[in-house]
Amino acid sequence: MGRMTIRNPGEQIMRITAIRRLRTTKNYNKGENMNDSNPVVHIVSAPCSSGKTYSTCKYIAAQRKRCNWLYVAPSIKLLNQTKTDLEDTGLKPTVITSETHEPVIGAIMRYMNNAEESGEILLITWQSYQRLPFFENRQNWRVIIDEVPQVDNFYSINLRQHIDELNEYVQLGGVVNETLAVVEPVDHDNLKRLLDRPDDLTKIIQPFLSDVLSPYRDVFVDLKTWDSFADRQVFGDNGTCNRIYFISMLNPVLFEGNTLLGANIEDSLLYNWLSSYHGVDFKTNQRIQKNLRFTKHPPQVGERLRINYLLRDRGYSKYLSGKLLGEKGQTWMDALDIAALKYIGDRDFLFAVNNDYKGRLLDHSKYPNATRMPVISHGLNEYMGHNLIYFPVALNRQPRHLQMLNHLGLDDQIIKDSTIHEVIYQALMRTSLRDPKSDQVVDCIIPEYAAAARLASAFGTVSMKWIGDDEFDKKKVVTGADRTRKYEQKKRLDKFLPDFPDEYLIDVIELRQEKMADQNARHAPMYAVTFHPTIYDTGGDDFVLELFEPNEFVREMRSLSKYVVEDKASNYMINSAVFEKRNGADAGLRRQVNFLQSSMMILDFDDGELSIEGFADIFWKKAGNGGKRSFLIFNSFSRSPAQKNRYRVIMLYKSTATSLDAHKAVYDSIVSRLELHGYTEETSGLDKACRTGVQSFYVPCTNAAYPEWRYFKAFGCTTREIERYGIEPDAYLRTAIKPKAQAKVVGIHDHLESDVTKSIKEWKDEINGMTCGRRKTVFSFAFSMAAHHRLSRPEVEDHLYSLTRDANLDAHIEGAVASLEDKGYWQSVA
Repeated sequence: MGRMTIRNPGEQIMRITAIRRLRTTKNYNKGENMNDSNPVVHIVSAPCSSGKTYSTCKYIAAQRKRCNWLYVAPSIKLLNQTKTDLEDTGLKPTVITSETHEPVIGAIMRYMNNAEESGEILLITWQSYQRLPFFENRQNWRVIIDEVPQVDNFYSINLRQHIDELNEYVQLGGVVNETLAVVEPVDHDNLKRLLDRPDDLTKIIQPFLSDVLSPYRDVFVDLKTWDSFADRQVFGDNGTCNRIYFISMLNPVLFEGNTLLGANIEDSLLYNWLSSYHGVDFKTNQRIQKNLRFTKHPPQVGERLRINYLLRDRGYSKYLSGKLLGEKGQTWMDALDIAALKYIGDRDFLFAVNNDYKGRLLDHSKYPNATRMPVISHGLNEYMGHNLIYFPVALNRQPRHLQMLNHLGLDDQIIKDSTIHEVIYQALMRTSLRDPKSDQVVDCIIPEYAAAARLASAFGTVSMKWIGDDEFDKKKVVTGADRTRKYEQKKRLDKFLPDFPDEYLIDVIELRQEKMADQNARHAPMYAVTFHPTIYDTGGDDFVLELFEPNEFVREMRSLSKYVVEDKASNYMINSAVFEKRNGADAGLRRQVNFLQSSMMILDFDDGELSIEGFADIFWKKAGNGGKRSFLIFNSFSRSPAQKNRYRVIMLYKSTATSLDAHKAVYDSIVSRLELHGYTEETSGLDKACRTGVQSFYVPCTNAAYPEWRYFKAFGCTTREIERYGIEPDAYLRTAIKPKAQAKVVGIHDHLESDVTKSIKEWKDEINGMTCGRRKTVFSFAFSMAAHHRLSRPEVEDHLYSLTRDANLDAHIEGAVASLEDKGYWQSVA
């Protein structure tokens, strides 16, 4: 086959635009919005069970005499449900599907050709809608598309079998980028005649050729395979060199001027594709939207939901499901099923699986309590009596498919959110969770944590729990690079502060007295500060303690700020608190329960609206004598031209804070002062973790990439000035607002605790009732608090250490906390 011509790449944008307009004009003559402006698609985006279909039916009934209505749904079942809803409003809709007419397309075209100018209501499936050859009297019809359709089709075509068809009927259009080009028919009429009467070989690739011919799709080819095989006709023996790859994407023609109904439309692949590539403007159909029951899930829906997941630290895919796990000879799919069924017990449950699933759930004699549902279940109401669903479905696209979508500008997260996460959400909303009158708790079991977290975010208030097996976890390997990095960090600590003792000192009073005697500085405040090498440190041997006079401390911080760092992780940490071990030698040190005292408040500003100069104005330059405070202010590692307001402040105390309440009172007072100047915690960029009193931060440094953005300055930090402008924590504590006991109001919801408190209590009751095997449950409890309830590390540790003690609990807790740190939780120290 000779090389198929690629037209001048410089004409690509103009040509593609002209093709779309030609298709639109040819097939939608007299349609709406067919001008040079961006296409407009109206949407109603709201959660499942919010009343989208009901509101739309009421809207159609109110507007029925003004035009005709074409209602498009993904399935016949959903069409029949909508037909009933329309009939309940007094309308008489017509349904044309494969169950009512044959051939379907001919029946639809005849109906539309013979329709009156208004008052007609026709219901068809999406499959039929996208096969309509043209739209007669388009100006008389309004189109409602219920549920977001799949936007992409991927084709891997065997060149040995189909090279003749490709050569004769397909050619390259404009080049899109260095990896993709548009595919078009060589001759539209010839291709149409072939598809009208295909031979057996053509039938294999008929869906692909139909997409090439369709005015509703843009088809792209992978240029690498096109050039390698179509041009040179080089074929391999292993099959991988025999294929050419195409991807077909919906264009705006079927949607322009119409209304699309769906849940989470803004997260869909269709929305992202049409808006980014075709410049479509999506606008809310306010006439339908205003009559919805809600536009976000009410809190009570989330309170009824319990999300359970099986894999903590790995994704789920078809490839994984078929792999063998361990030495038991069972596949991952078998292992996941066993874990899920153990949790389910003898309860009735729904399940959905891939078409090629061969697992145990298909044996109805062993699992009579199992009911299979379709993977794609949008809009169905027949499963509303169920309260438990297991969804081990893998919807991962092939690597080449994903790669082509990436080359079209769609990243992996968008793709994942719009497929597996959305399909799981839709399946879950087929259960009794869909019924606004129900108060039943609904259990959901899904394979991976990422999908669980994404699902939880859709409902707001949700309980999440890991129910998998430790065998499912990835085995972490400590590499030579890890050991080297730890060693280098320790060396740097020793270089800057060589007098650190080998063990963390807790006798601060004795150390203070020695320091003051040595330096004859009895009237100067002494600052006890904790240092450690990395954000992952938990054991006492990782921490070191040092005391400074004010001038020493300022000099040390200024010196550190000049140290050039290429990688943030090579820096080390400072903590304003001093800790005392109160839970045994193996307990984690940096926890609120171990807080002993603090000499300063460290504030972290993460590129909010408050600048360094603005902070200095509030607390020094433009403050009266009574408003001035002693503080150091310096850049964080990430400060750059793009993030000018990333910096830290160390507010110096006149005397130590000996309780967390005193430390928190200082923080709250600082926040109140910022608010008086128009800055909240959120707008100023202030990290709320500073309030915990035990948060560590990187010491001052100079970023090698942005040395000009180094900043360090001390305000009121001499011994005399600290005596005048330093903070007195106990005084702040005395004036802090204490939480008041609320008068009890008797009501029907008095028995309900807050979702977080209730969830934590349930976890604690479960763990405290266990006599053995607590490790997995402790890990799950910790993940639930950190990942879903967004608790800080000190809060998580306090809850964990309040559990009933046994010989192994401390080790379990340390392992869980270290694992969370390793996964990136609580890294507000960035």
